[in-house]
Amino acid sequence: MGCRTARGFLLERRVEFEARDLFKQPLDERELAQVLAGLEPEEFLSRRSGAFTALGYGRRIPPRAQVVRDVARDPGLLRRPLMVGPRGERVVGFDRRRYEELFPLR
Repeated sequence: MGCRTARGFLLERRVEFEARDLFKQPLDERELAQVLAGLEPEEFLSRRSGAFTALGYGRRIPPRAQVVRDVARDPGLLRRPLMVGPRGERVVGFDRRRYEELFPLR
């Protein structure tokens, strides 16, 4: 489950949202640092990404600053969708339970 599922969930609940294609409009290092603040790299890195393996992340995750630089260069390293809720809550990957908590049926 991913971006399409999250989009469908939000549309079904008539939640206004702004979508950003991270491949067409990547987040820069500053934006990534803000959005990912408080999250461990293990929480937001996509282990299925070819770059994850190519960069050797399977053996050892580098320091956070390096991870942020690498994600800025290759957004495929980031688990998607990355949702920032109305009060700044962040959900990485589609987690139906968290989405239901943040956007209950009205």
